[in-house]
Amino acid sequence: MPIFDYQASSLDGTITSDSMIALDERDLKMLLKRKGLYLVDCKEHKDKKPNTFFALSSKVSTNDVITFMRQLAVMINAGVQIEDSINTLKNQESAPAFKTILISVHNDILEGVYLSEAFGKFPKIFPAFFKNMILIGELSGSLDLVLNKLADYYERDRKIRGKAKSAMIYPTFLFLMIVTVFIFLTVFIVPQFESMLNEVGGEMPFITVMILNISDFVTLYFPFIITGIILFVVLLILFFRTKKGRYIKDGLKLKLPFLKPISHYLITARFARGFGVLVASGMSIMDSIETIGRLMENKVFEKRFVYAIDEVKRGKRIAKSIKKLNFFPPMMTEMIGVGEKTGSLDEVLETTAVYYDEKLEQAIEKATAAMEPLLIVIAGGMVGTVILSIFLPIISIMGSIG
Repeated sequence: MPIFDYQASSLDGTITSDSMIALDERDLKMLLKRKGLYLVDCKEHKDKKPNTFFALSSKVSTNDVITFMRQLAVMINAGVQIEDSINTLKNQESAPAFKTILISVHNDILEGVYLSEAFGKFPKIFPAFFKNMILIGELSGSLDLVLNKLADYYERDRKIRGKAKSAMIYPTFLFLMIVTVFIFLTVFIVPQFESMLNEVGGEMPFITVMILNISDFVTLYFPFIITGIILFVVLLILFFRTKKGRYIKDGLKLKLPFLKPISHYLITARFARGFGVLVASGMSIMDSIETIGRLMENKVFEKRFVYAIDEVKRGKRIAKSIKKLNFFPPMMTEMIGVGEKTGSLDEVLETTAVYYDEKLEQAIEKATAAMEPLLIVIAGGMVGTVILSIFLPIISIMGSIG
């Protein structure tokens, strides 16, 4: 059925602009009349589906999505129809990519598509977890409650991600400074002493010879080295975006000393909160545990978690099934066991999620605190080696003169 963009007038003369599905212009007039409106002008909306390339290829901020969920929940709770709510929100949305998405969602709803299916067309913005939660809200009639739970989940997840990224800024900056200082000393300072040392003659210490060789190599091939580093980084990023590369990267997150505790606590907290939200929203345990396995954003864990899903399908308890993974902390499995026995799994999971959020923050702080002195020692060692390579032969020459 076609969609008409129309302008209609109420009895008091107020002009309304909106869209509506109708068989033809005559049908549109009848539909508007039932609402107490009189058609002024209309035009068939030929391009029913907006070009979503911009939306699919552009990044939509998590903050935009969270704000949208909060506003939509308020409007639905106030009794506003879903299509009217989306229409209002799309008209006030300023981010072009997100506005395009909402236009598409609104058009789909006007055609009778479920809200969850309309969101499902944008999996990068609204993943399977989001789509399933919205479907639960639609079927149970508690869409506003589900939207608020989703907003809480994404808001907390965003804060944790933000803290993890912020914690890495200083160590990364310090590492880059170390590399920059070392290159500066090697390329610009060491060569100035090399000619002087060669004129004086004599046998130079091994450390001096090594640094001079490094200096000559870096100076001679500097453009190629920089190009090679940039090319290596680009290829590494592209590789990590492949299926195999993503698996290797996720595996490293769970094994590297500084990242291991952060990754484990992050997955644990996300599992507890996400699983709790799904169960609290009315999704069956089986569907919840299958959905949550794909939510962790770690392919290695996802592969291991298939075992727990199979165990639950066979009728085993959740706590015993995930305990066999040897991944989650003992307290996590014990709390899930308590929740299963008492019938308050969602409440127990929410409490557990808060606890492991705190453990995650502590892990981030500890990792940062441990990395800083290590990087300082490395910096001191590199700079000290260069300085020592310069002054050792000078001290040796002064000693021989005396």
